[in-house]
Amino acid sequence: MKKRERETTFIQDLPKDDPLRQDFDFVDSRMGGSMSMEILVETGKENGVKELNFINGLDRLQVFLESHPLVLQTSSFVDQLKQVNRAVHENDDEFYAVPKTRESVSELLLLYESGGGKEFDRLVSFAYDTAHVQVRTVSLSTADVRKLESDVYEFVRTNVPWLKIKFTGASCLLTSVADYLSESELYSFIYAFVTILIVMTIVFRSVKLGLWAMIPNVIPVVLTLGLVSFAGARVNMVLVILAPIILGVCIDDTIHFITRYRYFFRECGDYGIAFKRTSLSVGRVLIFTTMISGVCLLNFMNSKFAGPFTFAWSSVTAFIIALVCDLAVTPALIMTFKPFGPERTGGRTA
Repeated sequence: MKKRERETTFIQDLPKDDPLRQDFDFVDSRMGGSMSMEILVETGKENGVKELNFINGLDRLQVFLESHPLVLQTSSFVDQLKQVNRAVHENDDEFYAVPKTRESVSELLLLYESGGGKEFDRLVSFAYDTAHVQVRTVSLSTADVRKLESDVYEFVRTNVPWLKIKFTGASCLLTSVADYLSESELYSFIYAFVTILIVMTIVFRSVKLGLWAMIPNVIPVVLTLGLVSFAGARVNMVLVILAPIILGVCIDDTIHFITRYRYFFRECGDYGIAFKRTSLSVGRVLIFTTMISGVCLLNFMNSKFAGPFTFAWSSVTAFIIALVCDLAVTPALIMTFKPFGPERTGGRTA
């Protein structure tokens, strides 16, 4: 089974006929890309950027980037250097290339700076020890950004290993934030599961009952996430909070159901009669609260973004599964394992 990666994309989640989506598509197709990322290439020494080997390596990196399907255009000080080299050779396109000697590089850079060129201020560091490459891209998802970074790192490792690169910029920052939030929510779910198990064990004063009570609460999480995966929805920043929410709602309903079930069993001493009384009292409340919660969450289905839309229908589905588990799975487990003790004969009243 293929592992599903976390993927957050704000623009691609909009329908194609939405004006905002169309604006971004227009910028991608006509104006050089709506997103950008920055690559810092470090030399580790002053004036290292002027080394011919470094410049040639940076030029090869740009050629690779511009051939990548996710990249529209790039810019670096190498472009300025080529332009100056062509200009001093009477604009002959044959000389739109990296100079062949370090001395020529130094002369062209000096000529460019003395002529008032200011592009280098944003393309190289003051000490000429770090170069900066701007990469313009189409609207990318976080998965696309990770793939682009991986492809670039692999190219540098195998072709220009003397370059030390580091990604930065808005796209990379958004990807890092999305991954951090997703991982945090995963750990939050694990911590919540363990904490709730401990609390339920203390409340019910039984390790077995605490473990059994967690079964109908895990089923909705597993089934709902399975349905989301089957539907092909992206696991994004919005959707990763689904599991803790489902667990929280399910646990609340389960505690009410089991607590009332035990109360009625202590009165009548019969698991069947206690189940009927529990269903007629707490069961009705669970049905009403599930309906109210579902109707409220369905409002998110009006969102144009795919994330909130998926969150809405998956949440409602999870609450319905949780209700079925509380009214069917939980009493079945209780009647099977009889955690409240043996039934008492006599005095059974419906």
